[in-house]
Amino acid sequence: MKILLINNSDLGGGAEKIVVTLLDELNKRGNDVSLLVGRKKTENELVFQIPSPKQGSVREKVWLTIEDFLLKSQYPILYNPRHLSLFQCFITQTPYFFKTLAGYENIPYPSSYTIIDDFKKDTQILHLHNLHEDYFDIKAIPQLSSKLPIFLTIHDYWLITGYCASFFSCMKWQHGCDDCPIRSKIKTLFPNSFHSNWEKKKDIFKKSRIYLITPSKWVLDNINNSILSPAIIKSRVIPHGINTTVFSPGNKEKIREKLGLPLSAKILIMTSKGGFDNKKFNWDFLRQSLKYLSRDQIQGQIIFLILGGMNRTEVVNSIVIQEVPYQKEEIMVNKYYQAADLYIHTSKDETFGMSILEAMSCGLPVITTGNGAIPELIEDRITGILIQNNDPLHMANSIQNVLVEKELLAKMGHCARERVLLNYSIDVMVKNYLEFYQEGLNDYLL
Repeated sequence: MKILLINNSDLGGGAEKIVVTLLDELNKRGNDVSLLVGRKKTENELVFQIPSPKQGSVREKVWLTIEDFLLKSQYPILYNPRHLSLFQCFITQTPYFFKTLAGYENIPYPSSYTIIDDFKKDTQILHLHNLHEDYFDIKAIPQLSSKLPIFLTIHDYWLITGYCASFFSCMKWQHGCDDCPIRSKIKTLFPNSFHSNWEKKKDIFKKSRIYLITPSKWVLDNINNSILSPAIIKSRVIPHGINTTVFSPGNKEKIREKLGLPLSAKILIMTSKGGFDNKKFNWDFLRQSLKYLSRDQIQGQIIFLILGGMNRTEVVNSIVIQEVPYQKEEIMVNKYYQAADLYIHTSKDETFGMSILEAMSCGLPVITTGNGAIPELIEDRITGILIQNNDPLHMANSIQNVLVEKELLAKMGHCARERVLLNYSIDVMVKNYLEFYQEGLNDYLL
């Protein structure tokens, strides 16, 4: 099959990881696959940058210099998507800055309409992923979907809201994103901008035809109740796949020595891009849970590593919470998992939970809030423990019990690894994608 993948970038978070994995694995299986991105960050010869009006301009070069500085310095603005997007727009597309500041999402990208003719005229399948971050005009989707089968993998909720990529407990996306509760927080100038965005997306999807993929049933249920629903021809739940060769158990003592971590300490770990600044996680809940831990029951030093932060440290109940800088290489992420005893997750909202599965694949039990799609990943009391209703005492007792009972810790870790091998390998994911691609292609050829 000849497939064209589209995503905002080829390097970054979970979505980028999945897209590049699909690119590599589909080509290994004899398919002809390329990836188009809004911003190319690697030297991969199968990845191409989509032309934009700002590409190659002096303004774009200035922005690239600024962005490089921000990345090297780990400046906090990197972890506030709203502020980063505004800053980039101000530098590269000043005429649209005030509309963006007002909350409107209408920066045009004409190349979106001719993307097939410009890059690969014999493309059989167009597979869309993350479409935000100012590089693709979603108004082109109806026209493109009339020419060939379009598949769309949902990685976040931007397409069904008036602005947000995550909606947490807000349900206004179901009815128009009017009277938005976060509008005052981001100081939007125009009161109806988010509702206007929502209405435009609603009109676009009425005219579109899409084969939908979600990583979890929870996400699919939400999409079926959204403005995207009329566009769906068929849908599938295809969980993301984990590289179980890279993410695997290791020699804890040797790895701790290499990382400079105490051999006798109890080490908890959580992944959070941006560390304490990532608003996806409930940090107050985490701190309160740690305060409830009984230090009489858990002997020795306890260290809590936050993987992906800015190297800040704080202490709660004699527990050192240490941010570890973002690790680009999977092998380094894996080493930190291998060095830990237990994975903790306090997400307010989760479309899937890649970091949870990576930790499980390394043989770590997971103690996590039961929000979003997380209950689909965890077998409660078998591969980990689900904390309902954000109960900090339940979280504290669960951490304490698993750390103290070594046999339970080992058994849960073994079951976690086995669950990933059986259900969440890359081979399983790619097989499911190929079957759905073929089904969509057969429908189109009828």
